[in-house]
Amino acid sequence: MFNGSTTHGKPFPRKIEANPTRPGAIRITYASAAIQWRTAIKIAVDALAGIEAVIRGEEPIFYFEYPCHSPDEQRWFMMHIRPLDQNVLKHFVITHQNITERKLAEQRVEEMAVLDGLTGIANRNRRHFDDFLKTEWRRALRLGHPVSIALLDIDHFKPYNDNYGHVAGDECLRRVGKTLKHFSRRPGDLVARYGGEEFAIILGDTGKEVACQLAEEIRAAILALDIHHEYATRAKCVTVSIGVATLRPDAQSDMSPLDLINAADQALFEAKDRGRNRVCVQNGPTGNIST
Repeated sequence: MFNGSTTHGKPFPRKIEANPTRPGAIRITYASAAIQWRTAIKIAVDALAGIEAVIRGEEPIFYFEYPCHSPDEQRWFMMHIRPLDQNVLKHFVITHQNITERKLAEQRVEEMAVLDGLTGIANRNRRHFDDFLKTEWRRALRLGHPVSIALLDIDHFKPYNDNYGHVAGDECLRRVGKTLKHFSRRPGDLVARYGGEEFAIILGDTGKEVACQLAEEIRAAILALDIHHEYATRAKCVTVSIGVATLRPDAQSDMSPLDLINAADQALFEAKDRGRNRVCVQNGPTGNIST
């Protein structure tokens, strides 16, 4: 059995018919002209290889999963082709089955495997964060782009938890996580719960200036939540300290994603040491720290 499964996220084949210019071949017509040509070629090649394998008798059956999304909803289908013998004539039956419900269930399972149960964002302890950072690092190395990371810590969270209780503490973490989601909108961005009350945001293809501006917007957004905290904070509400670091991967150096994390961690330590509720940036892997 030939499996041509694919998971590309664009509109896909809507019509499959005999190709009059090539006997025995199949012509695949795409519903949307906006589909990227590389993706279209990849899907067409995969589907055609499987269909022709069945026609030539090399495979008894072929199935092919493909997305067919609209602007309003996600949909997936599975295409089957199998031979149907009738006397001396040989026919082939192609069917399409809607598998959207199954694919959405699979997505939910995958999300549960990498998301933090409390905040609903990625969890570093489940490897997704580290794998994502390594992927962005390799992409930046290949394209010559910078990568930034922001580590943030909820200021004086232990006194908050001790005085208001764990239920209030969990709700505080949920509200902070929900706010951070709004700052992770591009494919190269990821927000994650990094520890108990510590969070991290990976910013692919983002320079220092933009990363610092984004970090300041995050700090202001958390402050604007106005979560009452009269213990150990000058603002009398929940605040965060943020450390930012930016590196441009270089094949000629021995820099690694760990260097980026360590630099952001040093900046975060400095932000807390300078009074909290502020953003500090590490200038290079071993450079000075500025506010």
